[in-house]
Amino acid sequence: MKYKRGFTLIEVISVLVILGLLATIIATQYSTTISGSRESLNEEQKSRLIEVAKNVSLNNKSCLEIAKNSPDGVKITLDQMKKNGYIANTQLKNLTNNADLNGCVIIKYDENYNKFDYAYSEECGTTQSCMVTAESEKVIVSSFYVGDNNTHYTNQRNVSYYMRYSTSISAEYCVTLENEASCNWKKLGTSTTSATGNLTLTDAAENIAHLYIRNSNKNIIASIDDIIIFDSNAPTCVWKSPDKSYIRNGSSTEIVLSCTDIAGIRNTELLSTAININNSSLVSISDAIVTTNGTNKEFKFTVYGGSGGGDVNLSLKPGVISDMSGNFVNNEYTSGPIYLDNISPNGDVTIGDLNNRYTNSDKITLHFSNVSLDVEKMCVSNSSEGNCSYVNYASTYNWVLNGTQGSNTIFVSLIDRAGNVTTKSVNVYLDTFRPNCLVPPNSQPNAIKNGNAVDYVVMCTDENEMGGTVLDSSMLLINEHGDAHVNVSVINNGTTVHIEGLSGNGEVIVSLKRDAVYDAAGNGNELTEIARVVVDNIPPINNSIIINRDATITHLRGLSIKLDSEIKNDNGGYYCLTSTNDVSSCSNWVDYSSNGSFNTGQSVGTYTVYAFFKDIAGNISPSSVSDSIKYDPEALTCSLSLESDSMVIRYSDESKVADNPFSQDTINWNNNNSLPLTEGKYYYYSYIKDKNGDINFCELNIE
Repeated sequence: MKYKRGFTLIEVISVLVILGLLATIIATQYSTTISGSRESLNEEQKSRLIEVAKNVSLNNKSCLEIAKNSPDGVKITLDQMKKNGYIANTQLKNLTNNADLNGCVIIKYDENYNKFDYAYSEECGTTQSCMVTAESEKVIVSSFYVGDNNTHYTNQRNVSYYMRYSTSISAEYCVTLENEASCNWKKLGTSTTSATGNLTLTDAAENIAHLYIRNSNKNIIASIDDIIIFDSNAPTCVWKSPDKSYIRNGSSTEIVLSCTDIAGIRNTELLSTAININNSSLVSISDAIVTTNGTNKEFKFTVYGGSGGGDVNLSLKPGVISDMSGNFVNNEYTSGPIYLDNISPNGDVTIGDLNNRYTNSDKITLHFSNVSLDVEKMCVSNSSEGNCSYVNYASTYNWVLNGTQGSNTIFVSLIDRAGNVTTKSVNVYLDTFRPNCLVPPNSQPNAIKNGNAVDYVVMCTDENEMGGTVLDSSMLLINEHGDAHVNVSVINNGTTVHIEGLSGNGEVIVSLKRDAVYDAAGNGNELTEIARVVVDNIPPINNSIIINRDATITHLRGLSIKLDSEIKNDNGGYYCLTSTNDVSSCSNWVDYSSNGSFNTGQSVGTYTVYAFFKDIAGNISPSSVSDSIKYDPEALTCSLSLESDSMVIRYSDESKVADNPFSQDTINWNNNNSLPLTEGKYYYYSYIKDKNGDINFCELNIE
């Protein structure tokens, strides 16, 4: 080949190992030492790819020019190196995980140090590439491996190596386990395409064979490595404990045979026939499910119980398990015993130590006797046999009934270690219900003032016959809050609580004491609240009304009234709108609301609306509140409309409009002094002033 001055060292470094790192590295995981060697080789491979890229860039100056003028640099892909003869045209591998290498070397220019930086990357997609021309003189090695059939494992110290190649130059090669200094060089025939020879492996678990190729100038132009595992030791196996040591007819357990070897286990399956069963009449086993964990393989068998009973051991037949190097396991590995048991356990159960049959508590204690020694779990249920979760067996067990009044059946299942079950049942009569005392909904207000009263009917029931049910005042508990005072009595043959307001203000709570009444079984009632009554002798104050949003004139007789009173915080109340300042004119009290309506007279003029307020206790506001407005059907009016996403204001008579007709330059929107929102609607409104200074308003409701 033609030697290029100035690039001899670069060419030597760039072409050498990259051509050889085409051999497929098997994906089996090795020991920590082996993994470390491969990581080191992988880093060396990337370093050599970088050296190749340096040689390519020196032969293709345009790559350096692009790198110098681009902040993201320029890339030279592995595909470009292959197609142009800088490395062999086969798939490169990541030596640590056997994944394909399809990356590139990215070249960037460092202005601070006036130099080019080279880095290998698998993320090359957006980086600019450059034109690469071919290397004209080369030796291409298409494959190189050590050991028969390229298996990478052997239990023989003397092995063969194999090479396929093509060359257009005169060259020599050598294969060694050491460095190139120890080489016994042989000529590469230009008329042949393959070569073979022998190697003697060392005691190391992993041997790395190096193929070196040099040209007629004695310069190394290629280097390829292959790894072979030398292992003459048989695998070792161990049985893991089964997930269940006790089984019965119809149940099963899983047991795992774990085998390991530095070269990995060859077996991809293990049939049940590979296992000896010392008592085959008791159990049967499945073929193994095989999983790989590093250099280990685990063979999981399912053992099925049959009839009868006794101990069972499994053992591995010799000569069945082998490693990747061809070594066989010749020891008979035997598992621990699996016990087959098909006899149901014994056991008796009672309620308490005296076998009680009645209880007034849902909390009971179960006592167990005559129980078999191999009982492991038990489950207890209030509903049906087996409808429960198993817990560890104990000779006594606290249990809670489901609260059903009357006869209760408790089901108890005892299970032994093999899964055999014995079920027992026991009955107990439960009476735990207290009488239930209720007050039907009361249509009367729960607020009263001095002189007013309210009645509450108390009804007590029980699923059994009631005992004492007549009430008297001593059975009642009265809590007065604030300075409120009431008089409480029992009327209507001891069934009705009568509460009369006396004085003050505050809340009064009347309750029926615990165990005041009882059922036929002797269960007393719970503390029961009968009533909460508010004593209120303060009339509502801080009231206000606003007509038509504070407009001064209207063209409509129907007025919109805005109401506000403190009774809104007192569970409601009532209001009355009238045209006179006299509460006696209020014949129709309306449930309180923040909005009301009122009609003016038919004549043009100013109208005043008076409002009185009454709380639910019956207190009436001491004075009215009022607001006035002028009614004139000829008043200046306005209207709002939404047109092309813009709000348009129109008015009825331009001659009546004041110079500054609007209260603001813009329309008032939802949360800016707007009407209360109604779901599904939006309100917009504005005010308009006429030349007399009177203000009307218009609004728009949009669904």
